[in-house]
Amino acid sequence: MASTKPHAPTDPSAILFEGAGTWDAIAIAVAGMAPTMGMNLNPQEPAEHVGRVVALVFAASGVIVLLVAWCFARLAREHPNAGSAYGFVAAILGPRAGLVAGWTLLGTYLCFAIGAVGGFGLFAANLLTRMHLWDGASSFTLTMLAVLILAPLSIIPANRAGFVLILLEGVAVVAMVLLSVAVLWRVFEGYGPQADPPIRDVFVPTAGVGVSSIAMGLSFGILSFAGFEQVATLGEEVKKSRFTIPRVLIGTVIGAGVVFTLVAAAETLGFGTDPAGVGRFTASTSLLADLSARYFGGWTGDLFD
Repeated sequence: MASTKPHAPTDPSAILFEGAGTWDAIAIAVAGMAPTMGMNLNPQEPAEHVGRVVALVFAASGVIVLLVAWCFARLAREHPNAGSAYGFVAAILGPRAGLVAGWTLLGTYLCFAIGAVGGFGLFAANLLTRMHLWDGASSFTLTMLAVLILAPLSIIPANRAGFVLILLEGVAVVAMVLLSVAVLWRVFEGYGPQADPPIRDVFVPTAGVGVSSIAMGLSFGILSFAGFEQVATLGEEVKKSRFTIPRVLIGTVIGAGVVFTLVAAAETLGFGTDPAGVGRFTASTSLLADLSARYFGGWTGDLFD
């Protein structure tokens, strides 16, 4: 039974973004997903199971995650709080279940942080190797360097964090979308590995790709959306949170679903939908950088890394 006990007054000193607005909420949701990192590292795994229909996997994942986002939106409207998932669980199932959810959420966000820093090390190593500044660059060493730099920064108040996040991730997402559109244009003009392939190739599974393979791919597709729910932690900071947070949750997932499907289609068609192309796709350690370098020159690949 849902708890009817009113929430305790918020301690002003605990507010992270005082008077945060819609753009701050969007920044947290988008940065939480880290779409550019996701579309660099996640599509390779589904491709090993479903081949050329990675775009189909991301489109289906978007529909599934949208149902989850709808649940979060309903809870964010009824129980706005700074605890996100564990606050919602505590409000609906009680404090014991909320405690378990809280520790689980802590573990999840720790994994997010480790994955993000590890991604920096991987991309930095690719960039240094590509530019011949450090052949065989160690991603582990670069990851540890990032930890040493970010650790002190993480305890410094960031009053303009929302602006910084929307600026950095916004520019990256726009660049990713523009690259995808440009690659699709080049492919359909006949400059791809297979001249002018039909767009249906990325949505129609080949023989041997069954339901179990697509289900396995969905697990990685859904993972790419993880992090959008972080915006629910601003339930006590955002103006008109009962109105803003639910709409940001739903809108972010819809937007991400469209972008992920577009980018996955461009990546698949850009590398090629035949077995050789899928092999190049799955072997890439930085899809966007390799795709950009393939069609527009090595310097653009360096830029994306």
